Amino acid sequence: MKVFYKIVELFSVLFAFLPVLFYFKLKIKTLSTPLKVLFCYLVFSLLNEIICFWLFSRTANSYMYNIFTFVEGLSIIVIYKHILDSEKSRFYFLPLIVFYSLCFAVAGFLGQLSKHNNFLITIETVIVIVLSITYFFRLINNVQIPKLTDYYLFWLNTSFLIYFCGSLFIFIFETFILYNHDKNVRNLWILHNIFNIVYNVLLAKSVFTWRKTKL
Repeated sequence: MKVFYKIVELFSVLFAFLPVLFYFKLKIKTLSTPLKVLFCYLVFSLLNEIICFWLFSRTANSYMYNIFTFVEGLSIIVIYKHILDSEKSRFYFLPLIVFYSLCFAVAGFLGQLSKHNNFLITIETVIVIVLSITYFFRLINNVQIPKLTDYYLFWLNTSFLIYFCGSLFIFIFETFILYNHDKNVRNLWILHNIFNIVYNVLLAKSVFTWRKTKL
């Protein structure tokens, strides 16, 4: 069983390369703004995975983990700012960004950035879930999109929705899971790794769907 957990963890890391591979032969200048932001986020995510998985132990990387959480959340908020393009959307993006900035400021300036803290990731997760559900209902009501599965933003939104909804309670109890003396409790983290694999597969599907319309 231990081997199985190690294999899933390794796959979780390796599948982070998958979406980036689908950017091959695509010119960055031709990409839509959401895909440009996604590409930068994916590259940063890969670097974070390499640093945390191969160079250090995961439990000793709270600083990198908190920085990544902030960059990830900010990247996804920027993506939704572009795909939720309406006058009304501007009124709730500003408080989201300000609130998220305050979370980062509290974590950094009060000395919490170097400590493992699930506050930032929980806030990020709730924000992304709200944005993804909002956009999902907008998609299904959009009569100009004849087939949702042929639209790259459908897959992009689905990846965020599934991953963050699936991982919400894992992130809420993250500290309890990762630092528990009970091995069976710590093994619950495999659920996050599984969701992460699905997440990267769906992100790759989004980029691939864009490629089909442009190549």
